[in-house]
Amino acid sequence: MEREGYVSIWLGNFPDDSALMEYAAEDCVEYDEDDGSGIERPSQFSKDFFGGMIWAFDPDFWEREVVG
Repeated sequence: MEREGYVSIWLGNFPDDSALMEYAAEDCVEYDEDDGSGIERPSQFSKDFFGGMIWAFDPDFWEREVVG
């Protein structure tokens, strides 16, 4: 999803910072301790914008903020 020289901006309407953070939580993989299998847990943001593909972008460069 990277394009040289481009920045993507998404806007939303959230009542507070915690609602935004819940919606835009980082994607994760939960591992079963018994068999080592993993279950992907995409954020709702990833489901809405990337069809549930986890880590569709580098989260180290991802900023999110509620502006009142």
